[in-house]
Amino acid sequence: MNELIELQRQFLRAIVAGDEAAILPKIQGGRIGAAERLRIYRNNSYEGFRLSLASAFPVVERLVGQGCFRGLALDYFHSFPSQSGDLGTYGQHFAESLRRRYERSSFDYLTDVARLEWAYQEVMMEADAETLCARDLASVTPEQFERLRLHLHPAVRFVASRYPVLGIWLANRDDAQDCPAMNVHSGGESVLLHRTFSSVELQILDPAELLMLQACTAGRSLAEAFEQAAAVDPNLDLQRVLARGFTFGIFCGYSFSNGPG
Repeated sequence: MNELIELQRQFLRAIVAGDEAAILPKIQGGRIGAAERLRIYRNNSYEGFRLSLASAFPVVERLVGQGCFRGLALDYFHSFPSQSGDLGTYGQHFAESLRRRYERSSFDYLTDVARLEWAYQEVMMEADAETLCARDLASVTPEQFERLRLHLHPAVRFVASRYPVLGIWLANRDDAQDCPAMNVHSGGESVLLHRTFSSVELQILDPAELLMLQACTAGRSLAEAFEQAAAVDPNLDLQRVLARGFTFGIFCGYSFSNGPG
């Protein structure tokens, strides 16, 4: 068994890192030599990973062009080798790869576009849960309300960007129609992604609204989350934030923090 594991590791190093010295003598030759066999397998493996990335990040590919995207995918293939047999998880570090490449450049916004596209993938694949409705809180007393914690649905993600990331994404989708050219420096956007019965929807959030919902995600009580957000925007309307949250179906349960009540 140890010999098999070592053989697999040698093969992986040859495919991902190009380190063929250990594995080449163990590959039977024939009409096609051992080195050529490895090259074919490496190219096929890379192409499978590239197609997986292109499927998860279609807007990034459209923004940079297929040729550039192929190079980005190859760089990612070598820098972040897959740790799982599930190609569905392969793109989880792609935004980080773009950040390393484009940080402090005019293409830095691509990192946030990739973050948005990966959040979209996660929301699509995330586990389901029962949605919390406003009427489910009817039994919560005023005393308990101070300790109320709202639990965010698993299929909810947030992306905050200093670029108009949702506008960029919408303007560069394959189905985009009559969208004006985007100025990537026209201001930041905070985006909520949530899953409905038939699709993934994206909504713009106010910065304070985002902060409040992130605090709920971190386990803060609703009162604490609102206080934290209101420090940023004293005019934040708690009822409006909750009404939007229930309308979007982003809550899946509630509990109470420790304390009296």
